[in-house]
Amino acid sequence: MELLNNIEAVRTVAGGGFLERRWDETIDASSKSIIKGRFVNNIATTFSQSALQISSSGIVVVGVFLIASQSISTGALIACVILSGRILSPLVQIGQLLTKLNGALLSYKNIDALMSDVSRDELTTDQKAVVIDKGQIQVNDLDYKIEDSKILNKINFNLKDGEKLGLVGPIGSGKTSLIKNIIGYILPNSGTVFLSDYDIVNIPSKSLREYIGYCSQNIQLFTGSIYDNITSGLDNIIEEEVVEAAKLACCHEFIAKLPGGYNYQLTEGGMNLSGGQRQSISLARALIRKPKILILDEPTSSMDSETEEKVVKNIFNLPYNPTIIISTHRIQHLMNTDRVAILVNGQISRIGPTNDIIQKQKQ
Repeated sequence: MELLNNIEAVRTVAGGGFLERRWDETIDASSKSIIKGRFVNNIATTFSQSALQISSSGIVVVGVFLIASQSISTGALIACVILSGRILSPLVQIGQLLTKLNGALLSYKNIDALMSDVSRDELTTDQKAVVIDKGQIQVNDLDYKIEDSKILNKINFNLKDGEKLGLVGPIGSGKTSLIKNIIGYILPNSGTVFLSDYDIVNIPSKSLREYIGYCSQNIQLFTGSIYDNITSGLDNIIEEEVVEAAKLACCHEFIAKLPGGYNYQLTEGGMNLSGGQRQSISLARALIRKPKILILDEPTSSMDSETEEKVVKNIFNLPYNPTIIISTHRIQHLMNTDRVAILVNGQISRIGPTNDIIQKQKQ
């Protein structure tokens, strides 16, 4: 699937040979694992069958001597052989049973891990339905790591309702990880995130989706109509609201020119549209909820300069005045924010009013 999804990149960088070798290595490793498993299974089965045959032979030999000494009759020996065969025959299947048991235990562990993972759509004992009526954000001593690699370290900042924050930093500084912690997509190893005075771990996923609009740098569209992609299952949405969100994201004009307009069918991943068009539809999906908090991760990276300028202007002049966090490398985006936070190696190295930060960076 990885090869098929990235076939264009494979062709443009002539990576077929490398991927073919990696495929062969994977198949070889898988084959060796299967052969090893079958070898162990065959050894166990052979051992069990040998034990059965040896036991039967031993019973016959002992029985012959007992018959010779007139301790038992021939009929008794035959009965013993038959009964021992029925008793010991299940031993032959032990090898196969052990192999199947090992596979079953592995499958059980995987299924158990999946089923025991509490759905954030379901309220736990610590959760309750909440109403996020303000866009306040408070991040306290947030730490996040993947295995032994620390991604975020002691992140602290507060945002007032309606405040705009620009998030900047070099590649790999932790901007996207911080955003995903704020929207509840991942949870910190330590520290807290409060949204409108609610600890994010106690907010159901449904409430988070209702009050937070998120536009990822990785555009994710689904097979189906543009209308369905923008509404994404929202109930009680009228067409005028969809059009309004599309206009704010600067995608209404090109959608209107498509066959069927908003009913135009997207292929998997929306690959029958350009990158900029997909990004604007993704942004419209974030805006249609009129969220209290709007989180944007490089929201215009695939757009042309003219569309980008219009989109940025619309975002920072939304009538419902949401709290905005925008991760970007573009200075012109930052000029619309109230404050800027610079993230370096998973830590906020500097945070303050936008003009002050930009002036200090120029120096």
